[in-house]
Amino acid sequence: MAKAEATPRHGSDEPGPQTEAAHPAAPFLATLYASRAQQQAKPLPVPASILQPGGVLQMLVEECVRTALRPQPFLALGAAICAVGALAGRRYRTRTDLRTNVYVAAVAESGGGKDHAPEVIRRCFDLAGLERYLGGENLASGRGLLSALEQHPARLFQIDEFGLFLGTVTGGRAPSHKADIWSELMKLYSRAKGIYRGTEYADKKIAPRIDIHQPCVCFHGTTTPSTFWKALEGGAMLDGSLARFLVFVTDVDRPERNRVAGIIAPPPALLEALKAIARGQGDPPPPGNLPDVHVAPMTAIDEPTPYTVPMTAAAEALHDRKLAEEDAWARKVAGTPQAAIVNRLGENANKLALICAISRNPAHPQITEAELAWGWALAEHCTRTVLRDAQRFLADSEFEKRLNKAIDIIGKHGPCSRREIFHKGLKLVARELSEVIDALVSNGLVIETPPPPYNGAGRPPGPRYVLIQGAGDLPSVEAADDE
Repeated sequence: MAKAEATPRHGSDEPGPQTEAAHPAAPFLATLYASRAQQQAKPLPVPASILQPGGVLQMLVEECVRTALRPQPFLALGAAICAVGALAGRRYRTRTDLRTNVYVAAVAESGGGKDHAPEVIRRCFDLAGLERYLGGENLASGRGLLSALEQHPARLFQIDEFGLFLGTVTGGRAPSHKADIWSELMKLYSRAKGIYRGTEYADKKIAPRIDIHQPCVCFHGTTTPSTFWKALEGGAMLDGSLARFLVFVTDVDRPERNRVAGIIAPPPALLEALKAIARGQGDPPPPGNLPDVHVAPMTAIDEPTPYTVPMTAAAEALHDRKLAEEDAWARKVAGTPQAAIVNRLGENANKLALICAISRNPAHPQITEAELAWGWALAEHCTRTVLRDAQRFLADSEFEKRLNKAIDIIGKHGPCSRREIFHKGLKLVARELSEVIDALVSNGLVIETPPPPYNGAGRPPGPRYVLIQGAGDLPSVEAADDE
């Protein structure tokens, strides 16, 4: 101890290489110290045009915003799309036979107001007499899911704590009856225009096979980012599971409080508009007619014939241009985990345009250039969001998880030291922490910057680490071909 007192330490107490000379980019990087949150960690901003879909979608969003304590219009839009999609199920289709079945994951931090929109949808369906379109708020088994569709083949399932739900139905340890739920959801997504033939059981008296003609399942789940990405394995990008979901990530996790929030009391015009979608194409029937009732057909003779929504010439031209851009992006990411998600972009855009057209005029819908542009804008936004966040959060190995965790911490709180990275959540021994940081620096994802000036108080600071601007971000459809 006496020897240590006689020769006090002056070096950094943090492991790893020390920067002796100033970094060439030091003047620029110095300005980053004032901002602890980097652009890479922020959700992608939602374009204002996306929040103006018009029609029933707009009415539902406005009702959600009016009555919410913390309004989340973007998340409300996702819930509204699922609601309209379920009501329009088996009634409408595109000229390529796409249907209105959509899966949406609404992602926001706890307490951010993401649960209000599903409650508004449930209330609207109940008051409009459309409760038969609502599925249960929990799914016990794949068999239970099919039984619900057998009773009514167009259903909206709204699942709270979707991330926890995912954890129980995916992965190698999921019980078979729970794993069947995820398997059935994936198959039902692709069977909306045909006949879904269920599982064959040995004892057909106890468990007969369930066949459903043109099932329309719309799925809406609310979740926090941590539970959502933790529940998904790296293979979710490759097997197409994640590609089937439109991921709505709010750009404001905790909105300002709505001091004039009121009771959910949807106006009569909104309820009538929902009923009109459930009736399908054509002028409304005279008063006194029986309400629309779906019955699952058991023979091909009874199979429904949806109305084919036309597309204008201008919309066709725009669609061709956007599909060409999608092809360019798909070629760029071919063979990577991103390919499965990019390949669904055009299909999702077309479905959204169809739902928007039905929302604006359920009696005589038509996909114009406006509806198609809106559908593509929203689909591209959700695609860019899920690709960027999947790259940050999904991993196939423990080391990759550590890399993603470090990128997330540095992106949110950087520039930060190794000590700060440790205390912000990456709690590893010095050797393992050095391996993670060295890998990020050597691969050009993170820059090591000189330590700030030492004022003589406390321990000398160590170097700081900054996420390179744009690291991990993916190009848009428009920029993919140029790059």
